[in-house]
Amino acid sequence: MFIEPRFVFVAALCWITFSVVPPRFRAHLLVGWSLVFYALYAPRAVGIVLAVTLLAYVAAELQQKWVTIGIVAGLALYFKIPGGGA
Repeated sequence: MFIEPRFVFVAALCWITFSVVPPRFRAHLLVGWSLVFYALYAPRAVGIVLAVTLLAYVAAELQQKWVTIGIVAGLALYFKIPGGGA
């Protein structure tokens, strides 16, 4: 996978845009590129990645980081345990 042309292309574009974008926008840029990566390699997971991203953003705005940490940890356990969601 790491030498596949489209992965190399996406990684190169990510790296180039990351180096050009001002630091305050880099987190947003990485979220965008992660969605591109998931759309290419795990399209079924795009919805959950987008939902968790929005949840993290809202929780950060509301200063509820422990709620987000709990939900993300629960989702990780659910999807990583054999026989779980994925």
